[in-house]
Amino acid sequence: AGTEIAHGVIEHSIDQGLVLVGWTDHGVGSADDMMLIKTNSVGVMLWTKTYGVVGQDFARSVVEHSIDKGFALVGQALSIRAGEFMLVKTDSVGAKLWSKTLGFGGTEYPFSVIEHSIDNGFVIAGRTDSVGSGSDNDFVIIKTDTVGVELWTKTFGGVGDDLAKDMIEHSIDQGLVIAGYTGSYGAGSNDMMLVV
Repeated sequence: AGTEIAHGVIEHSIDQGLVLVGWTDHGVGSADDMMLIKTNSVGVMLWTKTYGVVGQDFARSVVEHSIDKGFALVGQALSIRAGEFMLVKTDSVGAKLWSKTLGFGGTEYPFSVIEHSIDNGFVIAGRTDSVGSGSDNDFVIIKTDTVGVELWTKTFGGVGDDLAKDMIEHSIDQGLVIAGYTGSYGAGSNDMMLVV
C-alpha cells in the first residue's frame, strides 16, 4: 500500500534494461523520498532504491553517467528550506555515492538533468523564484562537475513566470537547448519558450 509515482525513464546501456525515477511515500519518517527502480528489458523489476532525508524529497529526472554507467538523478528537497535542487549520484546498481543540494534560499524546482559531454559533468534545468528577474519564477540552469560541485548558474526570464522543463545538448557545438514556457514574453498568457 502507499503511493509511488514515476516521473522519468531511461534505457540502461549495460543490459538494455529500464531505469525509472520518481518518488514514494514510504520514505524516512513516512515522508516522500526519491525512488530509483531498475527493470530488465521486458519490465521485470530487478531492484528498487530510495534516497532522502527527513522531509519530502521528489525525483524528477535521471541520466546514465557515461564514466561508470551509474546514474545521476535530480529532484527537489523540500526537507531543505522551501525546496532546493538535490543531485544524487549512484553506481550502476543504485548504491548512493554522493548527494548535493544546490539552491539560492528560495524555492527551486528541477525538471531535467543531462550529462554534458564536454567534461562529463551535469547540467540541471528548472525554475527558481530566488534569483533572476523580479519575484516570479525564472529559468535556471546549473552546471556541475562530475562530483556535483557547482561551476556556474544562469537564469533567464522576465517579469512573469518562466519555467525550464526539458533540455538537450546540441551535437553541433555541445551547447545547451532548453525548452519550457514563458509568462513574460510572447502573445498569450503562457507561450512555449526555447533558449539556445
